[in-house]
Amino acid sequence: MCIRDRASISQPIVTGLQRLKSWRERRIDDLGGWQEELQDRQGRLHSHQQKKLDSEKREVERMYQARKVWIDEGMRTVNEPYLRVAAVLIPMEAR
Repeated sequence: MCIRDRASISQPIVTGLQRLKSWRERRIDDLGGWQEELQDRQGRLHSHQQKKLDSEKREVERMYQARKVWIDEGMRTVNEPYLRVAAVLIPMEAR
């Protein structure tokens, strides 16, 4: 496989990783904005709101890590593709 082919195959994976990072940053920013908005209105977060916010942040991180692992595994390729050949040997007496 030539370098050009490898680059064309890996480009969608790289793009997916960039989109994933952007999604994570936007989502964390949105949660930070929600927290600031509540604090401005109430002075502080209620315990249930803090729990909800923490839960949302953990879920974003969990989803990010799971997807990142999936993408990273997809980027692992072998330098030299090869074909495995299996042979079955049958003794002459068995024929």
